[in-house]
Amino acid sequence: MAKGRLLNKVIILSRKLNTISEGAENLYYRLLVISDDFGRYHADPEIIKGQIYTLRKIKTPTIKQRLQELDDIKLIKIYNSNGEKYLEIVNFEKNQYFRKDFNRKDDFPSFQQGSRDESVQVCTGSDGLSTQHYININRNSNENINTIEKIITHLNEKAKTNYSPKTKITTEYINGRIADGFKLDDFFHVIDVKCEDWIGDLEMEKFLRPKTLFATSNFEGYLNQKRERSDESWADRADKREQEEKEKQNE
Repeated sequence: MAKGRLLNKVIILSRKLNTISEGAENLYYRLLVISDDFGRYHADPEIIKGQIYTLRKIKTPTIKQRLQELDDIKLIKIYNSNGEKYLEIVNFEKNQYFRKDFNRKDDFPSFQQGSRDESVQVCTGSDGLSTQHYININRNSNENINTIEKIITHLNEKAKTNYSPKTKITTEYINGRIADGFKLDDFFHVIDVKCEDWIGDLEMEKFLRPKTLFATSNFEGYLNQKRERSDESWADRADKREQEEKEKQNE
């Protein structure tokens, strides 16, 4: 334990700590030990790897993920100061006892002196929405919202659907692909090529939806699929298929 302060054992009953992974919780305790007397420390994963996990074989991406967990749940806040990345443990004093004769020392710039770090790395995969990549915390920015509206409007016009650009699952799938680096034209291509494939096929038309089109496992494959070289529009082909079905039924 850092000199001059003691940690209150009731911290193990913290609901926040018990909702994150054991790895993130482990990093949190180590940060409590090594941080300065105001709960501040480096937020550079390489520094943390060398100074906090000195005797542990741990990879930098794992540390980044643990930092992200702590930041997401607001156990720490990450910020920049003079080109360096730092963190501050939120409510640091809540579970700390300081000796009355101890003069606290700050070894790192405060959060107020720095600025909020808006670029953090996330690693998901439980639902297939995103891979490991850098995204902006404010991913629902005006720019993204405008892009989502254009994508869903295009889908609704092409597939004659009525999806909302504001539902959570739709925005998550599209934001995931935007974070992967895909552009508006890429979404349009995927919509167009799958409409050409599936419109008029009653079994496949139901898959003209954000969940299928923009899923991690599907999107890039659809994007690399060439559009049919035909003078017929998808609507013409749909009518043609419908006519063919009627003819079969009348045979």
